[in-house]
Amino acid sequence: MNLADRLIVSLQSPIEQVRQFAPSLRGFISTFLLEEYDSEMFEYLRNDLGFHVMVNTKLIGDPEKINEEIDKMLLNSPKMITVLARTGQASMKILRQRLIDTTPVAIIDTPVASNGAGQFPSSVCRVITNQAALAKQSGIQSLMCSPKIFRVLRSTKDFNDCQFFITGIWPSWVVLPTDPENTMSVQGAIKERVKYLIIDEQVFNQGSLKAEILKVLKRMDNVLKKVAEKDTATFDKEDIASYKQGQSV
Repeated sequence: MNLADRLIVSLQSPIEQVRQFAPSLRGFISTFLLEEYDSEMFEYLRNDLGFHVMVNTKLIGDPEKINEEIDKMLLNSPKMITVLARTGQASMKILRQRLIDTTPVAIIDTPVASNGAGQFPSSVCRVITNQAALAKQSGIQSLMCSPKIFRVLRSTKDFNDCQFFITGIWPSWVVLPTDPENTMSVQGAIKERVKYLIIDEQVFNQGSLKAEILKVLKRMDNVLKKVAEKDTATFDKEDIASYKQGQSV
């Protein structure tokens, strides 16, 4: 897997601002995550710039309404579509059954009241593992979550076969947000076999955007090469072959 394919930048800015920096990211990343579905933004990123697009959705309601929302998004051929696992198995199963060339991703989250500092109480941990289990039962193997939730799921072997999309990735040279427990370094994510690293666009607001992207890629590249050489258990065969052949970004 090409290194740029593993980085996803989460967008929250309006399209006017995105137009100012998105073209600079071509060649450095391949996918943008839209926190809210916006057809104009989608078409600009995919058709004008050639990026893949991942869409965060709020698929809640009766099956007819859910299918209408999916139909609307599939018109633009997104690479991935998310669904909140806490909305229940019905919406996850509908999404899984409807998608052919698009990957369904279940978002595992917690009640707002449990997002404070410190470890999750056992009751919240049960909610987390139950959501992930329901996603798997619905046929969804890709899970998106925060680093803190990821650590809960990694504490059990039940989800070792899942593909993780981790939010809250912060390079070590960037000032951390207020909740460092809910962040993960690039190196930490790689060592944990995280396939997709979701980086908030604000990470790149410090200095030159292109320079910051290059820092992320170069440091990731160095970590990947070292780990691939010393620990073959950490990488898939395709990853190891790619880096040994010098095909990384």
